[in-house]
Amino acid sequence: MKTILTVILLFLSLGTLFARQDTVKVRDPVLNALEAFVQDSTELELERAVLKIEYDFNCDGIADLAISNSPNLCGNAGCEWQIFLGQPLGGYTFLDQLFFNDGGICIQSLTKGSSRVYTYTHYSAAEGSLEEYELSFRGINLITRTAADTSNWHKFVRLCKGEPSPFVVFSCNVLQFLRTRQYAWVRWR
Repeated sequence: MKTILTVILLFLSLGTLFARQDTVKVRDPVLNALEAFVQDSTELELERAVLKIEYDFNCDGIADLAISNSPNLCGNAGCEWQIFLGQPLGGYTFLDQLFFNDGGICIQSLTKGSSRVYTYTHYSAAEGSLEEYELSFRGINLITRTAADTSNWHKFVRLCKGEPSPFVVFSCNVLQFLRTRQYAWVRWR
């Protein structure tokens, strides 16, 4: 009986954690990512960097952030990014996570505050999957996912009208940040 009660309490607390995550307002998501990375890392792993993209992901006129603390795990397929929506009075709200490659994503405005997002994920030199999402303050919702196929890159280019979204990825070395407590952003790749 005690074990069952413990399991029920664990599920309830996880549900509360995930429910609250949708409304978490963050002043500096980069600092939070760096601090979380430091807590979970060995000294060798601290040689890594945190990645940042500043872009208006939901097309509301306010700069948003995408943060990834796993650049060493990024390959041609992409990285796992945490998306934070910029708020009118400052700060950010965590939205969700999205996997993409900086050259394999395009964002098109639907209405003010919502966008259509296309991602292309490489599986091999010739194949990849194509995914379509709707992104707004309510979340990131998968609309379609096309299985690995040689024609998906051409579909992606056609949907994006020939160009992926024009943003730049910056990196900040974790150890350098810990020494200076200042961000030293450099262009990544």
